[in-house]
Amino acid sequence: DHSRKGIGRYIINVCEEAAKLNGFTRFELGATLPGVPLYQAMGYHPVQNADAVLPDGEILDIIKMKKG
Repeated sequence: DHSRKGIGRYIINVCEEAAKLNGFTRFELGATLPGVPLYQAMGYHPVQNADAVLPDGEILDIIKMKKG
């Protein structure tokens, strides 16, 4: 019920602003595949594919992304 309401974008903006106030100028994150479009819309670009091995042995595809 809460998807596509701007909550994720709001949280990222708050975090980025707090980081900027503390001198950060570049940002990196690991995105799951469903999150990639949001991060791209916010100026992040993919730099590397990675796998995260979960405790049950499943593999989760992660896209490392950067901004700035």
